[in-house]
Amino acid sequence: MRVLFIADVINVADAGEVKDVADGFARNYLLPKQLATIASPEQLKRVARITRQGNEQRVREMGDWQALADLLEGTTLEMMGKIGPTGQFYGAISVTGIIQALAESTGHTVERRMVELSEPIRQPGE
Repeated sequence: MRVLFIADVINVADAGEVKDVADGFARNYLLPKQLATIASPEQLKRVARITRQGNEQRVREMGDWQALADLLEGTTLEMMGKIGPTGQFYGAISVTGIIQALAESTGHTVERRMVELSEPIRQPGE
């Protein structure tokens, strides 16, 4: 029986895949647990359309991210903060501070997931 998987089934298929499975496996396990549906031509068209839209969205996002990366390449941020007698910031500069500084200097908003720090910046010049 040809089925369209709605959810990931370990060692069988991932969600969105169309596979031929044994009739008993489909009737007794996949269909009652709503892990898969019978692959009709309408559903296959729907899945193809959703997949195509997802791919187009990914291409648009990659273009946007690349444009932002080109804009930010070579950008230097100067951030002010109070420094204690040991030469460290009183507070650390975190991802939020970097995002705000980028927004002020470039005028573009940057999502939090686009900025990665292994740890907050505590020393001037880091």
